[in-house]
Amino acid sequence: MKNIAALFPGQGSQYIGMYKILYDESSIVRDTIEEAEEVTGIKLKELCFNGSISKLSKPENAHIAIHAFSVAVFRAFVETTGVTPQFCAGHSLGEYAALVCAGAIRFSDALKLVQLRSRLSKDIQSKIDGGMTIIDGIEVETIAYACQKQQAEGKQVFVSCYNSAIQAAISGTNNDLEDTERLLLRSGKGTMSPIIGSAPFHCPLMESAVEPLREQLQHIEVSEFRYPVLSNYTGKPYKNKQELEDNLTHHLIYPVKWVNIISYLAYRNINLIIDFSANKVFQNMVAGNSPIETLCYGSRRDRSTIQELYQGDLYQKHKSNYISKCILAAVSTPNHNFDQESYQLSVVDNYRELIKLGDRISNGGGKETTESRRKGMELLIKILDGKKVPNLEKTRWISQIEEENAATYKDMKIIV
Repeated sequence: MKNIAALFPGQGSQYIGMYKILYDESSIVRDTIEEAEEVTGIKLKELCFNGSISKLSKPENAHIAIHAFSVAVFRAFVETTGVTPQFCAGHSLGEYAALVCAGAIRFSDALKLVQLRSRLSKDIQSKIDGGMTIIDGIEVETIAYACQKQQAEGKQVFVSCYNSAIQAAISGTNNDLEDTERLLLRSGKGTMSPIIGSAPFHCPLMESAVEPLREQLQHIEVSEFRYPVLSNYTGKPYKNKQELEDNLTHHLIYPVKWVNIISYLAYRNINLIIDFSANKVFQNMVAGNSPIETLCYGSRRDRSTIQELYQGDLYQKHKSNYISKCILAAVSTPNHNFDQESYQLSVVDNYRELIKLGDRISNGGGKETTESRRKGMELLIKILDGKKVPNLEKTRWISQIEEENAATYKDMKIIV
């Protein structure tokens, strides 16, 4: 079987019409975008499919659009294939989608964090006239030396993303960025691609955003990771959920260690990367670091390849559906109810009903419906309540099942 990593894109990957086919095909995608619109107040459907590129590219719009669609398309992938990754990682902004898809933070909380991050960055960008530029085709060591030379002359320019051996991003004030670009172009090689409207992310110029972001992070609930997320700040997996606050604040002022992330995935024998961008953002960013196969779920051709791969018997026999995960939760949680009669009625009887429901689905060809999922979750909640499982643990099980099976807030929301 393939060892899979899910990669999520960062700023600059937006364009008019992105993910339109998936939006039209998938109710999971549509419902996720509807949730994002309700939380943020941004009309993403209109913005992404019918708006102007100048309006979409404003950070306060682009960042939410990229984040929301990344999560939506991951949910569609899980629903279609039944497969979950061994690792998640996101480039810059994409780390927030990786954390949501790994179950560490709620989608609604991440949307608010991304909005705050873009608002803070816009304020910094306007005050200091800062930005970012992608430099391609020049050795990273040369780029880093040029930045160090400029800093020695009192200029504010920094390597902000180490993307591959011959690609990096630099951040700084726009005047100093232009000076550094001219210095690097003297070699006669390489290309410079400024990120329009970007703040100077991943460098010390973002320092004033750290504390406001930290304060917001202190008010969100962080859950256990269902699968590891690689940090842009360290280039390695989060060690525990307590690291989230430091990693995401350091993420603002320290460079993205993308080379380290891809090297780590290769070291851990990942042999397939699923790119959740709209149009193969990671193809070169992975190939420049490793021979790991990369397929883009946002590309129609690659999506067909992915779907064919996971229709094979080897994968289908390992596929876990919604009801089977409800059953797993029912048997895995410890019992705190020692009243025999109550246990029989609230746990044993409901467990038998859950097993029967799973058998009916299996005997009927394995096709689940919204109604069968609702019923399965209702039975699981009765079982967890019957066992007197603490609310926090109960909520985590429910969230995990819904996220891993791409259940949407609209179809599956149950008040616990």
